[in-house]
Amino acid sequence: MITITLAAARKLKSMVEKSQPNNSEAGIRLAVKAGGCSGFTYLPLSVANRPDQHDNVFLSNRILIFIDHKSLVLVDGTEIDYSNNLLEGFIFNNPKAKSACGCGTSFELK
Repeated sequence: MITITLAAARKLKSMVEKSQPNNSEAGIRLAVKAGGCSGFTYLPLSVANRPDQHDNVFLSNRILIFIDHKSLVLVDGTEIDYSNNLLEGFIFNNPKAKSACGCGTSFELK
């Protein structure tokens, strides 16, 4: 399961509405790839007009989240948060991560 905090939901809702107005199937794509300074990297969250055929789909705070099976294995249980402090951006609270790099976009599995 993937969850989204209220702060992240506000930002993601804005992204979806700007990119896919009036599309009730639109959501946010979460994906991970091998690489980065800690082993795996979160790809930038992007708007998708609908889920792919084999996506896992989650709903959290009225935001649809689409994630492929390979990525889900690495991030299941993750909470997506958002901070608008000096280092504005999304924060991934991944219970499967042993450590993360300083930029917060890559992580190492436990």
